Amino acid sequence: MTPRLLDPLTLLAFPASCDLCRTPLRSDHRWSLTLPHRVCRECLRQAMDRAGAPAWRLGEMAARALLWYEGPTVAWVRGIKEGDARGLLADLAALWPQAPLALPVDCLLVPVPADPLRRRQRGGDHVRELARLWGRTWHRPVASLLRRQGGVKQQGLTAAERRRNLADQYRARPLTSGWRGRPLALIDDVCTTGSTLSLCRDLLTAEGLEVRAALTLASAPHPGLRADRLCELDLAEVHEGLGS
Repeated sequence: MTPRLLDPLTLLAFPASCDLCRTPLRSDHRWSLTLPHRVCRECLRQAMDRAGAPAWRLGEMAARALLWYEGPTVAWVRGIKEGDARGLLADLAALWPQAPLALPVDCLLVPVPADPLRRRQRGGDHVRELARLWGRTWHRPVASLLRRQGGVKQQGLTAAERRRNLADQYRARPLTSGWRGRPLALIDDVCTTGSTLSLCRDLLTAEGLEVRAALTLASAPHPGLRADRLCELDLAEVHEGLGS
């Protein structure tokens, strides 16, 4: 990722602030402005640190997230979800130029589908686009193997409530015999309690697919998720398990 420079005189004439933390940018921050978006040096460092963080375990599934869904990052990711900052999606995806887990070459990237109504309101499906971006970069095929019908929003629900709410919303699409037995990685925007990813894993496993990993744009620092579902792993252990 090549930083895009901004002339210090431009910053003096048109004061700017970091898109993430809203800190005013000074002329000596010019080299830390990146892509078409304004990101201060500290926020960029934190994003890159997160991109190199260890893997987690979500049940029996290895999981990684690019960013923590907290603080100013929430507004950034929400902008992508709502379509106001969709251009940021490619920029964030580029922070993982290589797959963060050792995915087999025939591993399918399967996006978790958005609610149809919200997809129409937002003008597209950002999770599917995220999967396509990573698929092109990592040379992995993308397959839409899940479908979703409308339902109640997940915000504010507990893990148990989220799972009950989601149970009737997601279905596996009819599969051809060629898909069965293929390894896959689920792709989603935000992991909050792990309920959606766990449900999707169960649906696809029941269809004969092997769900090996979950990769998300962000993960909420949910206490239960950190304590019960996500634990730090040695990357060598994860790579060994995924590559077998």
